[in-house]
Amino acid sequence: MPYELAGKTFGGTMELYFQAMCSDLKKPSKALDASYGGEYDFWLDGIKIEVKAGRTLDKDSKEPWFKKALSLNTAKNFDVILEQIKPNCCDVVVFIAAFRNDILLWILNSKEVVELPTYSAKQHRGNTGEGQFHIKQANIKLLDKYKFTGKNLKLAIETAAKRNKKTTNKNKK
Repeated sequence: MPYELAGKTFGGTMELYFQAMCSDLKKPSKALDASYGGEYDFWLDGIKIEVKAGRTLDKDSKEPWFKKALSLNTAKNFDVILEQIKPNCCDVVVFIAAFRNDILLWILNSKEVVELPTYSAKQHRGNTGEGQFHIKQANIKLLDKYKFTGKNLKLAIETAAKRNKKTTNKNKK
């Protein structure tokens, strides 16, 4: 299971998992986006997408992280740590939580991420433009309306991006 993989290997595996769900996703490049500098993970017809994945770990356990993975319907306190989120560098952010027995995705636009009540815009002292979000038992319901449950990932990404444009246009009036 992917939750047993080391840090960067885990993240890379989750990105591959995500990319396999939609053949239209492309790895970004200067050819697709002249201003691209490595700040987001995927490109979909002009939509810049950042993917953040984390393991669902038993917050109260003293075991090593690879022994703390929980199943989807757990009653235990869990924490999925999503770090280095850069909402100002992308249009859509995808959160991925790897449970012992399932993988969940939530698709939000960048404004929706920033507006999450427990989103922290600062990850480290002096850090600007990067934040973090912890998915926990206490706040997972906040993400319900963004949960990807369908089969058409491309449409879900496009819909999230359109919500961002609608919100931005409302603010300009």
